[in-house]
Amino acid sequence: MRNVLFALCLLLPLTTAAQPYIIKHLDMKQGLSNNHVVSIAQDKRGILWFATEEGLNNFNGINFSAYYKEENNQKPSISGNELNCVLDDPKDSILWIGTQRDGLNAYNYANNTITVYKHDPNNPASLITNDITQIIAANDS
Repeated sequence: MRNVLFALCLLLPLTTAAQPYIIKHLDMKQGLSNNHVVSIAQDKRGILWFATEEGLNNFNGINFSAYYKEENNQKPSISGNELNCVLDDPKDSILWIGTQRDGLNAYNYANNTITVYKHDPNNPASLITNDITQIIAANDS
């Protein structure tokens, strides 16, 4: 019994020195465009990206910024607001965004441009559908 108490006394400082985790609740009150988050990715700069049922959001640890489909606007715009998934490209500064019925978006966050890929029935090399439900990085380097 004495040995067990001695061992506990030795281990107690190790357990109290552990770094505490802080969990922060993020929702529309903090600036998220929609509380239904369907996918989350973190880019190479540490920015969190949230795909929601109503737009794309990024969170820099303090504030949210929202990206929506915007007609007749000069700034880059995603092709649809109902999103399915996001993936940060393992090599390039590109965030891949899969939409519901509006194709695949490649947001280059290094130069703030968006390229949209959609199904073209006249082009067999285009996407097979505009409903992108999952994005996975290729294994080839």
